[in-house]
Amino acid sequence: MAVQTPLRTRRSSRPEESGRGLMSNADRRRTSVRVSLRSVQTLSLLLLLAFGAAPLYWTFKGAVSPT
Repeated sequence: MAVQTPLRTRRSSRPEESGRGLMSNADRRRTSVRVSLRSVQTLSLLLLLAFGAAPLYWTFKGAVSPT
């Protein structure tokens, strides 16, 4: 007779439920951490947009400027 072991349940892979990550949920609830994290995210987004828009601007400027 084979012995059956109970099936294991999978852990949730969502970071807010698993408790793994760079910051804990308690840290994310702190106002100073939330504000600094949001400002870093905003600054990163603006820098990426600037780096993405610069070649488009250069192309546009080259197309409309006289030779």
